[in-house]
Amino acid sequence: MAFKDEQVKKIADALNALGANLPCPRCNTNVWGLIDGFVNPMTSSTPGHVVLGGSVFPTVVTVCSNCGYLTALCRGSGSYASRFTEA
Repeated sequence: MAFKDEQVKKIADALNALGANLPCPRCNTNVWGLIDGFVNPMTSSTPGHVVLGGSVFPTVVTVCSNCGYLTALCRGSGSYASRFTEA
C-alpha cells in the first residue's frame, strides 16, 4: 500500500528532526528517496521458518538516488515510532 502525501511529509519531518539526514555512507550523495510503503520484516526463532500471525516491525526504507544503498528504519524504535502514522 502506497504512502499518502501527508505520511511522506511526517516521515521526512521525523527523520530531519532526529538528524537522520546525513549523506549516503557508500557514495556521499545526499539525495534520498523513500520506498513507497512500509516494509514488514518478520521474526522467527527458527531460521527459514515463516510464522503467520507472528511479530512484524513496520519499517520505512530510504534509498540513495545515486547508488541504491538502502537504509531500513524501524517504526518501533524509540521516539521515532510516535512521529508518523500507520499506513
